[in-house]
Amino acid sequence: MNGTANDPIEAELALAGSASGLSPSLLELEKNRITSTKVLPPMEFLFSLFDELCFPRRELVAFTGRAKSGKTFVISILMTLCVAREILTFKRMGGGHTDLTDNKSHTDNKSHTDLTDHTDFSSPAKDLISASHKEESVESVSSVVEKSDSCNSCNSCVPSVASEQSSSAWSGKEKPLRVLWYDTEQSDNSTQDILVNRIIPLFHRTMGPDEPFPEHMFDIFNVRNVDRANREAYFLEAIEHYRPDLVILDGIRDLVSDINDGTVAQDMMEKLMKTAQAFNCCIVCVLHQNKSGDSRDPRGWLGTELLNKAYDVFATEKLQPQRIFKLEQLYTRKYDIEQCLYFTVDDEGLPCVTEAPPAPTYISQDGSPCGEERPSLNDDYVIHYNNGSWEIDVARLFTDAFKGYETLTGAALRFSVMNLAHIATRSLYNNSLDKAMKMNLMTKSFDSKKRVIYRLNVPEPPKPEAQQQDLWKDGAPF
Repeated sequence: MNGTANDPIEAELALAGSASGLSPSLLELEKNRITSTKVLPPMEFLFSLFDELCFPRRELVAFTGRAKSGKTFVISILMTLCVAREILTFKRMGGGHTDLTDNKSHTDNKSHTDLTDHTDFSSPAKDLISASHKEESVESVSSVVEKSDSCNSCNSCVPSVASEQSSSAWSGKEKPLRVLWYDTEQSDNSTQDILVNRIIPLFHRTMGPDEPFPEHMFDIFNVRNVDRANREAYFLEAIEHYRPDLVILDGIRDLVSDINDGTVAQDMMEKLMKTAQAFNCCIVCVLHQNKSGDSRDPRGWLGTELLNKAYDVFATEKLQPQRIFKLEQLYTRKYDIEQCLYFTVDDEGLPCVTEAPPAPTYISQDGSPCGEERPSLNDDYVIHYNNGSWEIDVARLFTDAFKGYETLTGAALRFSVMNLAHIATRSLYNNSLDKAMKMNLMTKSFDSKKRVIYRLNVPEPPKPEAQQQDLWKDGAPF
């Protein structure tokens, strides 16, 4: 029997010229069929956090937080990490598209700005995009998206846009990643200030003061004063031309007219997903959180669509009065990052890892702060006191969460605990988890895949106490 008989696409091709049983629409659909033997490009991640993989290529990542909560600070850490090896608890996992050692496409190693005036772009982006060397014409985003999956994952078909002879510090897997930072919110001065006084000093602190900063790996554009109608076109063309590994879109809401328009939001997500896949990059979308309520989700219908499509969702928070910044993974499609990253800013304006601040008092026996109502919880797991205070019955809650299981992954434990007690926020869960660990209710370890594993500490049965027995009872002959 022919080996291609079971492949619907091969079968259709074999019948080319004869009447087909599939409509043109179904033939297009068949290109997207998933089988157990279909060869797909492997997942490739740019970074890891606490040794858990994150920020994959060909995917969207959401970054959210309230205003002034540290979003841009963390973003600057990620951009610096693209040309460094390890910052705080982040690590860079691999190199970028561009071979910096062998490729000498730049003439005389000139920078982007050196040749800006000599570059003639016929596209609408000519007033925005500066380049050191105009590559041969490339296909539009829409045409590239239509290519096969195998071509999407092939770096050999991606032309290098800009590279220079690198220093000896970079070789093999250590080749840096290319960054496109598209800033729609801040002023020109603020964007430049972050580059000069945060990214570059953080690079030198990490790689050494004598290591030259590879600014040619950064394509940074401030488009706050660009008309909204042009921002999207410029953005997509910049990705197509510069071929970055990491794209920072700060923020995505400035590419749409209405964040609460469902059709506009869906169209934008589809464009971004196709672009990330076509150009093998990770697009990080920054969007503010809801302004009111307990929800930490990004704002509007645009935020809802972003949550639905993003591979990872991270949130930042500024904790007062300690002035500690917190980075937390809210959602993920695969790799749970159980730990939160806490950092402060030193006298030089650079981040330093620190410990988590003390847990809020609202889960302690002293009760919730004045004026703050207790969240809606399952009363089966709440201990009430005569003075009106309350606390979560952590011992009972976590014991019940393990019913039927010897061990639970971090994600499974969180799901079980939050559902049992009707806990709505990750912060309350994390505080309860910290208390359970301090009570020695569980043991934390890692499995072969480096996933967090919890095991309930079952108390040992009490040892039998020695009891005195009378060997000679009343009435014995002696």
